[in-house]
Amino acid sequence: MQIGMVNHYHRSLPSSAFVATLSFACLSNLSAQVPASVENLVVSEIFYDDPSGTGLEFIELRNLNATTGVALDGVVIDRGITATIGARKFLAPAGYGVVVSSVELFQLTYPEMSGAVVGTFTGKLANDGEELRILGADGLEVVRFEFDDSGDWPGRADGLGSSAELEVDAPIPVDRLERRTFLADGDNWRPSSEFGGSPGRAGLGPDNRIVINEVLANVTGSRKDQIELFNTTAQSLDVSGWLLSDQSTQYNKFTVPAGTVMAPGAFLVFDASKFAFSLSANDGDEVFLVEAKADGSLVRFVDRVEFGASREGESFGRWPDGAREMYPMQAATLGTPNNSNGNLPRIGPVVISEIHYNPDGTDLHREFIVITNTSTEEQYLSNWRLRGEVDFDFAPGTSLAPGAALAIVDFDTTTDAESLEGFRTAYPAALNLMLLGPWRDGDDLGVRLADGGGSIRLERVGPMISDAEAKGKYAYFIEDLVNYDDKSPWPLAADGQGLSLKRIDLSSLGDDGMDWAVSIPFDSNFSVPKASGGPVTIKGVNGGIEFGFERKKAAAATTVIMTTSDFLQWTPLDNFTELSVRETSTDVDFVTISHPFQSGEMKRHFRIETTRQ
Repeated sequence: MQIGMVNHYHRSLPSSAFVATLSFACLSNLSAQVPASVENLVVSEIFYDDPSGTGLEFIELRNLNATTGVALDGVVIDRGITATIGARKFLAPAGYGVVVSSVELFQLTYPEMSGAVVGTFTGKLANDGEELRILGADGLEVVRFEFDDSGDWPGRADGLGSSAELEVDAPIPVDRLERRTFLADGDNWRPSSEFGGSPGRAGLGPDNRIVINEVLANVTGSRKDQIELFNTTAQSLDVSGWLLSDQSTQYNKFTVPAGTVMAPGAFLVFDASKFAFSLSANDGDEVFLVEAKADGSLVRFVDRVEFGASREGESFGRWPDGAREMYPMQAATLGTPNNSNGNLPRIGPVVISEIHYNPDGTDLHREFIVITNTSTEEQYLSNWRLRGEVDFDFAPGTSLAPGAALAIVDFDTTTDAESLEGFRTAYPAALNLMLLGPWRDGDDLGVRLADGGGSIRLERVGPMISDAEAKGKYAYFIEDLVNYDDKSPWPLAADGQGLSLKRIDLSSLGDDGMDWAVSIPFDSNFSVPKASGGPVTIKGVNGGIEFGFERKKAAAATTVIMTTSDFLQWTPLDNFTELSVRETSTDVDFVTISHPFQSGEMKRHFRIETTRQ
């Protein structure tokens, strides 16, 4: 990155009118203050690796109390850096303050936020992470945790222009041990979208007004790599001067031409003849979209996508348009919606069909991941691999017959007879199932699937390629991807209650929590009705709900509505009233029905299956 660009990031800060409001708030409630404690004070932002190389660093403090100010007299930072907050410094209710490495440098970079400074520190924040500790005036621990520059911590905060911001909508524990764990978890932090962070105020959070919606990296002949932008908003947006790049050390590889305005919901495609850099088809790549001013100074990170290796002509697209995740698509649709002409993400044919990430009791040697061959042909898995939460490489000669399944576990199934026997005893239904292991995390064995959710990728081996050092290696294509979670809409009973996650429809997108149910592990009798493939509407009404769905008109068509409260027992819905029928095409009606809730009922799930014989 050019140093001159970095030195301009103070220009992206709020207007003076906005900051004046903040400063006025800091001068109020002088009489309503309490000492700093674990109940009211937290570290909310860290800027530890200034890409300009000037040495600018800061730590932001936040008052968790929305009604009472916090006095900072006697507050000490004694690990990582050293600082003692001076007398008469305080935070307004729900306010912010910043402890900086240099007042002069901070004021030069963020001139409108000078009033947010509450102290200075000596020393330097470690660029590879370290432990921070803050003590109150009474000597008791207020904050203690270790931040990092790797793992789940925001990578863009590691010298790429962002700070690490605490997710403000997450409930912050007040128990000291729980808070240590919470603050040390990188999943609870995000990279600032503002270039240079947002010291002294709440960060704006992810932008995504314009998203990188589809990329094409593997082309032949006269075709060019392509990048598609999508305006997710209901307003026209002027993107003149914004930057596209595939490199975090040089965000200004391509500047969007002056006069470029995107209409609401519009798509805009650039190819490599314009952006003049090539995307990696064999290794996958990343693309950044950054808002910049006319002078080239960076303002805000608007979007970033990461995608894997791609086959010839295969694009990666968000599904649905503007959503979070990028998937390999069945067809490229640059310039049009990703679902054009019935287009879908490419899935399988070998898919992740069952996940047991948090068994009841010990997780050691009881977790597993099942993959299933949904095709009519034998699939040869030599050199395939699992990546994400755990790593596993399939040995040469491994194959999977049509319709067959196998499970990957955390122990060596060929040498660890004791663990194998324990697994078979715990799951007798897996007696005749192929078991492979151990999975690992890099070189580390004995790793567990994250109980709070994680990502699992099944990757098919591609052709042998040469890297920059002319060493042979394989390209790997995503076969299936599951980002499971322990929160709704993912079934909650899979989180430590002895039940596994089971994929309902092996042909549908595995990243949708609504396509998973809970099951007894390895239950061969597992059966859940398929959901409707058409649009569904639902709303609450007095005493019940109303929902609508598509139904085929043909006399041979059947519609079955199944309901459950626990994803285990599904029963036909019979006490409903058909409210209306509206024709949507020559052979499809849209039906609206009502269904009463029983007294005391809190939650109920429905699946609608409509078929034509």
